Amino acid sequence: MMKFKFSIIFLSLMIFFSFSESNYAAGVILGGTRLIYNAENKTADLMIRNTDSKTVYLVQSWVENFKKDDKQEVPFVVIPPLFKIDAGKESLLRIKIMPNNLPDNKESIFWLNVKSVAGIEHKTNNTLQINVNSKIKLIYRPQGLNISMQDAIGKIKIIKSDRGVKIINPSPYYINIHSLKLNNTFVDNSGVIEPFSEQYHNFENAIHVVSYQVINDYGSVSDFIEKHF
Repeated sequence: MMKFKFSIIFLSLMIFFSFSESNYAAGVILGGTRLIYNAENKTADLMIRNTDSKTVYLVQSWVENFKKDDKQEVPFVVIPPLFKIDAGKESLLRIKIMPNNLPDNKESIFWLNVKSVAGIEHKTNNTLQINVNSKIKLIYRPQGLNISMQDAIGKIKIIKSDRGVKIINPSPYYINIHSLKLNNTFVDNSGVIEPFSEQYHNFENAIHVVSYQVINDYGSVSDFIEKHF
């Protein structure tokens, strides 16, 4: 019996950790994998849906800095910050910017957190309640940037060196690299390249081709873009 109870607890914890960083968790679905806040709009909205036909969820939402060591005050509020979503229903999260000192010549990036907790009517000692925190990028885009996002992707520069490759983003946008291959070898942790910055990847062998995919504003992944040397 003890072995059976341990297996149930272990399985439950595995389910929790499998879903804890996902945007699809325990019946609550977010209406996107990223949210673009255009400065000309008063708010940015995100639809969420409870796909569970029986369970009510308590939802708590907030915005935090993208980097853990960034201590600047977050200039966003989420409305409502805490609410109940009934089974099978939809609701709207509204993100509003407050007075701030964000740069007006490039994008700024944050995390939008949506934490869902399943409602339990009758708690017993054998009940395991699971909290799921979903996390998506919130990107603030100032007005009047001198290039479009699509054109910015085309401006990415690839420079080869003896020991690797440098990817340069000369644009005011965050460029999200989905996949990166040096020759035919996938490179881990390609991630986000900040505006007006560069990213370097070490590689021991001679590089003949660099291939990469980019994620657009809607979360879609581009075809591989290739640079031959």
